[in-house]
Amino acid sequence: MRRFKLPKQFSLRTMKALEGKDKMAITNAVRCEIVTSIATLVMVHTIYPTPEQYTTISERLVATYPILADSYGCGYVSYEEILVNAYPSYMPQDKVSMDRRALTRILQLFVPDNLEKQAKREIQEFKEKEGKERV
Repeated sequence: MRRFKLPKQFSLRTMKALEGKDKMAITNAVRCEIVTSIATLVMVHTIYPTPEQYTTISERLVATYPILADSYGCGYVSYEEILVNAYPSYMPQDKVSMDRRALTRILQLFVPDNLEKQAKREIQEFKEKEGKERV
């Protein structure tokens, strides 16, 4: 997950909320978009993230967008909990159930063009690895 990068683009509404200074602009819809984008990108890297990976992602999220920081504790715990609780709803039911079209759609939506080939190669290697483990 060292190579994991947070999404750089969100909807216009979310980008305005993230760039602003008003915490009231961070609505549930904005949080939902952020979590959905991150969960989709995480699936490109790993299907089953570890607790440490959730922590790392949450820390990066708050470091990149300080307006998301909690007003208590270390600042990122609430987003860590949101990701831990929300991620299973974005996971495929089994490792092989994500078909090629779904993976292609994820790449089109969330991976910059220059990383698309690398991500496709990593997905193909993952599929091959999973195929060998099943045999």
